[in-house]
Amino acid sequence: MSDELTVVNRPVGALIGPVMDVGMAKDRIVQLQQFVQEYLVKDEDFGTIPGTPKPTLLKPGADKLCELYGLSDDYEVTQRTEDFDKGLFDYEVKCILISKAGGFLVSTGLGSCNSYEKKYRWRDAQRLCPNCGKNVIIKGKEEYGGGWVCFSKKGGCGAKFADNDTAITGQTVGRVQNEDVADIKNTILKMAKKRAKVDATLSATRSSGLFTQDMEDWDIPKYVAPQVQDSHQNTPSGAPATTPRDQPAKQYTASQTQDIQGPTKRIPATPPDELDGLIATVASIKEWPKTEKFNATMNVKFATPLEGSNQGVSWKVDFAVCWHTHLMESLRNTVGKECHFLIKENDRKKNVTDEWPTHYINIEDLVSITDPETGEYQEYVTGKPILQQ
Repeated sequence: MSDELTVVNRPVGALIGPVMDVGMAKDRIVQLQQFVQEYLVKDEDFGTIPGTPKPTLLKPGADKLCELYGLSDDYEVTQRTEDFDKGLFDYEVKCILISKAGGFLVSTGLGSCNSYEKKYRWRDAQRLCPNCGKNVIIKGKEEYGGGWVCFSKKGGCGAKFADNDTAITGQTVGRVQNEDVADIKNTILKMAKKRAKVDATLSATRSSGLFTQDMEDWDIPKYVAPQVQDSHQNTPSGAPATTPRDQPAKQYTASQTQDIQGPTKRIPATPPDELDGLIATVASIKEWPKTEKFNATMNVKFATPLEGSNQGVSWKVDFAVCWHTHLMESLRNTVGKECHFLIKENDRKKNVTDEWPTHYINIEDLVSITDPETGEYQEYVTGKPILQQ
């Protein structure tokens, strides 16, 4: 492809103006909307991510839009950092879209990706079976002798280990740095390339009104807004104002809620959904039923707050919101227990006059529940318990 572009000389001080009338502009928008509705496939060409105000354009959808508009793509790596000692691989890629018919430049887009992004830098270290090497070790139930079990129903060998067996308890678990990040160097480069093409396509087709791309555009749905006043702490703006509900909340608490203690910590994102994990001990639950004005909502309060900061402003959150009704039945049984949740986090201003955003945690799925008193461990899939040995 030639790097030379045709330069058109215009009179100094010349003003730009519309190149089409209003009727033609409206027709083009209608044609684009019709194409999206009839040709693009949901969850393949675009996806609706919980918390986003509009669908997210995916690479297959960008490919179809480029085909529709007769555009060919070319790429240039504009910045490249490859530091094997530090495990840093950082790429910035420019996507150049050219008209197939006329050969002229239509638009460009930039995309970047690096190995310090959390889904590449960290991994979730899980206990491995010393016998078969699979990461399906679970805590055995007391009625079956306790200890640790290599769960055969998930492909394990069925081996059992004592509670204090250092071959199991001595393993590092949770969030650890990915020591094999160089193995995914090409994946990181391809991700930068994909982001660049989506950016260029949104610009070329003027479809940013229909789709989004960046995580910075994410926001939680409006029906999640109702919060209980005493279950969210934020520094320095304080707790958000509450929204009254038509019906009172149901409360689920333990007999000694104030004595419940337990960690609250993040763990790495979980493919393929790339949802963050959160380990938290549940202190209490408040639940609001569905009404004409609000969807069913559940607030899960943690025994220990999760703390962090955004742009130098500290925040502290001691609860998460769940609006997925298929999870609520199982969540009602989590008070006083340690839970592994899949979550999405979001910073947004509750009111336009707020100086600082409020931090929200949204529960997307339940992975497991552990009873700290009995050691009983139960795994879940889409809110339903998995039968164990």
